[in-house]
Amino acid sequence: MLQDKYQGFLDPRVQDDYLYYADTMFAQLGDLVDQWMTFNEVISICELGYERDTFAPGVSGGVCGRWVGEWVGAAFVHIGGGGAV
Repeated sequence: MLQDKYQGFLDPRVQDDYLYYADTMFAQLGDLVDQWMTFNEVISICELGYERDTFAPGVSGGVCGRWVGEWVGAAFVHIGGGGAV
């Protein structure tokens, strides 16, 4: 799991992993899907997953300091999603 390997969205390496995933999905399903979306509700992923310990991966702000995990995670989510389009 990427969270165990290098803290998921808190590490820039996740961008390459997401691009690999997106490329694979486009190659396998591209002729079946008309519209694609990268990430939905980024604030939920980052705030609730990397700040409040409510969603997966359940990391609280202590990992990076208050709010830092949320903002770092959001930056890498957006960069990864942008690379996929």
